[in-house]
Amino acid sequence: VVTSDASVEMTGGTVTGNIFGGSLYWNANHEDVQATVQGNTSVKITGGTVNGDVFGGSEAQSYQYNGISKAHIGGSTYVEVSGDAYINGSVYGGSLSDVFKSGNGATSNIAGSSNILISGGTIVNNVYGGGYVINEVEGTPTTTTLASSNITVSAGKISGDIYAGGNGAGSSISGDASVAFVGNGADIDFAGTVHGSGGDGATVGGDKTVSFGNAQSTFSGAFNGGFDSIDAISVNAKSNVSFAKAFTVEKLLVDSSAVAVLAEGTSFAELGIVFNDDFESGSSFDFDIVNIFEDSASVVESILSDAGASLHVINSSGEEFMADYSNGQFSVGALVPEPSSYAFALGILSIAMAAYLRRR
Repeated sequence: VVTSDASVEMTGGTVTGNIFGGSLYWNANHEDVQATVQGNTSVKITGGTVNGDVFGGSEAQSYQYNGISKAHIGGSTYVEVSGDAYINGSVYGGSLSDVFKSGNGATSNIAGSSNILISGGTIVNNVYGGGYVINEVEGTPTTTTLASSNITVSAGKISGDIYAGGNGAGSSISGDASVAFVGNGADIDFAGTVHGSGGDGATVGGDKTVSFGNAQSTFSGAFNGGFDSIDAISVNAKSNVSFAKAFTVEKLLVDSSAVAVLAEGTSFAELGIVFNDDFESGSSFDFDIVNIFEDSASVVESILSDAGASLHVINSSGEEFMADYSNGQFSVGALVPEPSSYAFALGILSIAMAAYLRRR
């Protein structure tokens, strides 16, 4: 048992296997025993080569005996990859549970969230917000769980995909899973797909969101990646993003001070625009959506008029209304009694959204 926090820092050299921020429980031969870190775990890699995977959490492994291997983290996990770090594998915010040969089961859980920050380096395979389950013995209990996941990318190269969830059946996130891109788009070498769910049967129980810009930084530049199984995408205040690929999403949420250039073929069921202005039901105001969507404004108007997507506007008090748009003018309709839950996870940076989040 580690009664406080646990941390690993790598600045150079070569690691031939995996790196874990937590502990290892290997082949339990007694029930109700587990490897525990009571606080948080962290892994910081600023240089060197890892010829394996990186895990923010622990490992529960079983290949013999009758007990179930268990690993527990009482806090949250933190993984940071920066500098010239080279990860010749994948990065996981969560833990690893693996069962093989005559193993009887392995469970690992994280009470808090996983938090991954990629600000440099190279990741050869994928990035997962959750943990990894490998189960080669059918019928054995093999799971890895955590409360929520947060992935932030500001620089570096990711050759594979990004999964907000984990990897493998039995890997689950009970709450929300979010991915944020910040900084200069030219510093981010990524052309894969951002998946709101996990890989190979892993699940996410809450909202699956992607944002451009966060509370510390805006985003500016082209985004060359794609999206799959995302509930909501936001472009936050003062951010400027040009999407190279079309996407389909339930909700697109954009601050009126942002720029979002959409690719032809993009679709959404709902568009929300945040204004730092005071308006109410029955009022109208002038604002040309070309200010936000530039040359792709016709794409947006087509989605609203032809595809029947709904339009919402949010005022400086954080109130959300239905709206209509025509020829550069918004007509404010009825108040939305239960605003979208996505706004909380997306963290719009304007005063209007800050008020909106407090109200929720």
